[in-house]
Amino acid sequence: MKRLFSPILFTAAAVAALPLAAQTPPTVGWPANRPPDQTAPPAKPPQATQTPPATKPLATTPPAPGAPPAQQAVGTPPPIPLPQWFVEIDTDKKGEVTRADFLKYRMRSFEELDTNKDGKLTLEEFVKVAEPPFSQDVPNGPTLEERKNRARSEFQNLDTNRDGFVERAEAEALVHSEFNQYDTDRDNKVTEPEVRLIVQRSLAREAAERQQIEARRRQGMAAINDFMDMQLREADKLDKNNTAS
Repeated sequence: MKRLFSPILFTAAAVAALPLAAQTPPTVGWPANRPPDQTAPPAKPPQATQTPPATKPLATTPPAPGAPPAQQAVGTPPPIPLPQWFVEIDTDKKGEVTRADFLKYRMRSFEELDTNKDGKLTLEEFVKVAEPPFSQDVPNGPTLEERKNRARSEFQNLDTNRDGFVERAEAEALVHSEFNQYDTDRDNKVTEPEVRLIVQRSLAREAAERQQIEARRRQGMAAINDFMDMQLREADKLDKNNTAS
């Protein structure tokens, strides 16, 4: 969805409970975060080696012009990616995002959906979030009608005072809740180390879940194999008994 308003609208219930990319980074979602290019720094030029005093230092051949930079050292883990929202907000590369900037960024879609500019969204306005340009059809993804049904359900979650509108204050409360998940030291700004740590933990959880799924799959396959072996052994016994008789 445009400008990541989907975390506000389509994961409202999850954010309230917290985390993932409230999201939990995201991603799911925190949705596809494209980190900035973070290539390894170029290698330092080789130093001239010295031989014993009686001889001249051995000259080294400088790298050829246009040669590619040195590759990342073997065994060094890749840098933890930053969520796309962090990259888009931190345009001056200060390495931090303030609460005010985060709120402004997240609320842009609210302002676009609020076509009559009355500071609140009706159900009719809100459901537009399921349509282009806020949401696009993707292969094997939910249909337009499915997205609209989900939007209607999320509208009820966001309308906390049950007045039939999603007011600006209600949407902002959700954005502040999301920001609080990243602002671990409560200084009203999210720094790169804070968000990278959360992303790292999210990736670790996902890896652990994948391992558990794979372990259960293997256990299931092992159980099937054991069952088949048992059936074959029983069949062999029957064949031998029939032959003996």
